Amino acid sequence: MQGRSVIGNLLAENQKQEGISTRELGRRIGIAHTTVARILDGQDTNLDTLEKVADYLQVNPADLINVKSKVEAEALSAQIAALCEAEPRLAKVFQEAIYRLDQDEISPEAMRDIVRYAAYRLDMEAEEKELAPKYETTSP
Repeated sequence: MQGRSVIGNLLAENQKQEGISTRELGRRIGIAHTTVARILDGQDTNLDTLEKVADYLQVNPADLINVKSKVEAEALSAQIAALCEAEPRLAKVFQEAIYRLDQDEISPEAMRDIVRYAAYRLDMEAEEKELAPKYETTSP
């Protein structure tokens, strides 16, 4: 299960304030209650559904997309900062990757892949260190 999305959080808050069921929320929006449940569960939705939800919440659909992108960008930045703190030698690599991202030389998806790979490698290195035999020297 994924974490709840921005749209899911907004719908959940609205549902709580109104004190209504998922079925009733879907009826008010004009979508199936199962679609509402998927959104509340953090799953992505299509543009038509996004527009209906935005209309129901009385917000601009573009604002919902931009908020999601901003939240994802902030999360990615936090991951990069944590990786650079754990392994300072990565700072130069990420600096170059961010520059290339800003120049549209690499995609945001590629940047996410770079971050995932760096985290994976650091985890593997840490695991290797834990599993490495510790040799003790004993004196006769």
